[in-house]
Amino acid sequence: PRRPGEPGQQPQQVPQARRRDPTAADAPLPCTERGADDQRQQLKEFEGGTIVTAAKENFVYLLGRFLLEEDEAALANMQYQFAGYDIKALQTLLRGNADILFMLSDSYNGLSGLTSKMLRKIDQSETAFAFHLFCVAPQCAELAQAIDEVLLNMSMDSQGRQILGDLGIEGWCKPSQDEIDMLAMLFNRYTE
Repeated sequence: PRRPGEPGQQPQQVPQARRRDPTAADAPLPCTERGADDQRQQLKEFEGGTIVTAAKENFVYLLGRFLLEEDEAALANMQYQFAGYDIKALQTLLRGNADILFMLSDSYNGLSGLTSKMLRKIDQSETAFAFHLFCVAPQCAELAQAIDEVLLNMSMDSQGRQILGDLGIEGWCKPSQDEIDMLAMLFNRYTE
């Protein structure tokens, strides 16, 4: 399979989700276990540690790693551990087998009070960048226009609005080329 940004045929981009509240985007959130003996307060103090997250293919990992390395160049050589899913990643942190956890803001906000008291949020991105995106494979490009119409017009009828509401989004919009380029850059930089 061809990766975004590689030469050759590119997937046809179709609309991306618009969240109800753009400030509430599901952004990566690094946090750490609240240990009595752990006095580290800033990200740079975790140099050489281990970061756990659900999966390498997950956008939380891609964007979280990018933001972390852009903010703190000293953290470019961190060890990454992939637990398979969010709850297992959280358990890995709480058991002391990792120093930092990357998770979605929405997931963090949904934790029980008891669990969240065991964690210390050390940073949170405010990118409003993580959204659902539909792409059509090059061999199916003739379907792109029909899919565009369906997705872009979902908010125009009651069934479409119901589905959008269930998804927690207000509608779909076309991504800009800059957004596509940013996704391709993240993908190519951190995946093999």
